[in-house]
Amino acid sequence: KPVITSTVESLDTVPTATLTGTVLHEQTRQPVVDAEVTARDEQTDRVVSRTRTDTSGTYALDVPVGRDVEITAQSPDLFYDQTTINVPRDQARDTVRAKRELALPIRFNLRVNFPTSVFDNPYEHTLDSNGVETTETWQDALRQVALNVQSSGANLKKLVLIGHTDDVDTDASNLLLGERRVQFVMDRLVELGVDRSLLEGRSAGERLLPDKRRGEAVDQWRKRSRRVELVKVMER
Repeated sequence: KPVITSTVESLDTVPTATLTGTVLHEQTRQPVVDAEVTARDEQTDRVVSRTRTDTSGTYALDVPVGRDVEITAQSPDLFYDQTTINVPRDQARDTVRAKRELALPIRFNLRVNFPTSVFDNPYEHTLDSNGVETTETWQDALRQVALNVQSSGANLKKLVLIGHTDDVDTDASNLLLGERRVQFVMDRLVELGVDRSLLEGRSAGERLLPDKRRGEAVDQWRKRSRRVELVKVMER
């Protein structure tokens, strides 16, 4: 059974429930053993509970009821996944199953939303995989990436960042734009404590555009195209 560890910052006056769930490898769909799982109260920005998954990829966390709580799972060899839950107050002291599994990817698309042709002044919020604006700020996204990279420890040989653009403008200008966006992200990661020697930047420009979905608006497709792809290279 997973061990639950509550921090000194727990919201002691708020009743809690036990949240259980599963962490999987996104590609293989196999359980991720010993992944770190954290619960953060969104209103106070406090970590209220943390644990690690057992041999079946299962976790259990004490979370306050009636509040928005961000659940984040990460692993040294993989990236992270997160979701926000709110356990109803009438389920205090119950054991509640998370509605979805957390799936940790081996390749991570950081969708910092840059305006077309801009590389150093992103919009405030990131985009999801459908090109829809999220509630997550780009600063919070980079902070989570930095924490994940640092958790990899000495086994991380390098972190490769690949800049992708939309199809607006020329191939040459988009290669440069992708490079500059990657440099912007790398600089911010270094400011957050990531060792610059671990970072390797590349640009694909517009050469690896995602397939346009049936009925998808051009503007939405272009938003999905603008991304920075992250790949961990681990020591073996």
